[in-house]
Amino acid sequence: MKKMLKTNRFRYVDWLAVEAGTSYQNEPYFFLLDEIDSFDHDELKKHISVFAERRLTFFWYKTNKGYHIISPSILDLKSWDSARKELVRVANNYFHHLVLRIEAKPNDSHDLFFENQDILQKHLVSASLVQLYERKFQVQLNVVPKQLVETRLIFTHYAQPELL
Repeated sequence: MKKMLKTNRFRYVDWLAVEAGTSYQNEPYFFLLDEIDSFDHDELKKHISVFAERRLTFFWYKTNKGYHIISPSILDLKSWDSARKELVRVANNYFHHLVLRIEAKPNDSHDLFFENQDILQKHLVSASLVQLYERKFQVQLNVVPKQLVETRLIFTHYAQPELL
């Protein structure tokens, strides 16, 4: 009988994440968050189109395994849930769009791409979330000042398995 070797090649890593839920003037709102585990540009276009069709302000960046797409536009529950369900349909995956890692991994891009499709200025935009990503990427995002409002950000930690 062969002896089993203990390798110590597996561990859990804690990450800081921002939650989709927020509040403004004591009312609940939500951010549309997305994660793609692919570098396929056609896949990225499908996901970005969900944000663009809803005329949202959003930004995205390349991660270790694909892309993160974030909208600081604050959405009511019905609008957020409709967009979230569309992202689930487009992605055909199990990402629930409830939290998104904000801590950088070693191979995450330092470039943040910004798009404002809200030309009618229909949505308020979380200054708090915009500032978080401006600091993270050391950039200035060109958000229409009259759309900016302070919101409460909710942070969480989660553990992810990692093979060494």
